[in-house]
Amino acid sequence: MLIVCVEFNAYNAALFNIQARSLNNLVYWIAQIIGSIMIGLLLDHKAIKRRARAFVGWTVLFIVVFAVHIWAYFYQKSVSSGLFLQAKLNHFLV
Repeated sequence: MLIVCVEFNAYNAALFNIQARSLNNLVYWIAQIIGSIMIGLLLDHKAIKRRARAFVGWTVLFIVVFAVHIWAYFYQKSVSSGLFLQAKLNHFLV
């Protein structure tokens, strides 16, 4: 978990100031909680057979994960790697 936070913070440091980073981290973790609750409700829905719930759960999971990764790829293409290197160096100085 610590490694994810460090990498995520380096990414945010390259793009945002401290207030925006804080808001981004808050929204990120709230979205994680809401998403896990929604998946849990979907998988626990008794009106659908267990096998169908499993297929629907995996389908929703794969669609969301691939959509997020495709969006992130196109978003990160516009950000230069030098910006991230500078942000990583500045992260430890602040």
